[in-house]
Amino acid sequence: MTIDRRVLLQAAGLVALTACSPVARDGFGRGGVLALDWALAETMIAIGKRPAGVVAAADYAKFVIEPALPPDTADLGLQQELNFELIAALRPRSS
Repeated sequence: MTIDRRVLLQAAGLVALTACSPVARDGFGRGGVLALDWALAETMIAIGKRPAGVVAAADYAKFVIEPALPPDTADLGLQQELNFELIAALRPRSS
């Protein structure tokens, strides 16, 4: 299976749009900021903003001790295999 360049660029744009959402609302299905990197998730938690979703959230506790990930944070899948259906269901805000 080959990926068309246009499809790849559209997917990359969607990821960038959801990752750079400037306005956040907490909670599943109600918008929020998605962290596509554990360092970004740690920073968000440290400044008091809860990420709505994090990549590889199931493995986060194995490698990152502090700060703990909130229990209701959605697992977005691996960085290479993001769950775009879940990202769409989380409805991250873009403005």
